[in-house]
Amino acid sequence: MSDTRMEIIKSMNYANTDNILSDMKSIIEAAQHQAYQAVNTTLVKRNWLIGQRIVEEELKGTT
Repeated sequence: MSDTRMEIIKSMNYANTDNILSDMKSIIEAAQHQAYQAVNTTLVKRNWLIGQRIVEEELKGTT
């Protein structure tokens, strides 16, 4: 098994079962969860930067 494939399997907490539909459902749910986390992280960074910019404006550049 390639290193890339192993990294993907590990990052998705994926395990093969005898049920392909169950496996596909698990893969989709894990991918959605990772996507939600990535979006949440990005939104936190965005909001922090917006807050930082507001503070700079209020303090006229002194932070």
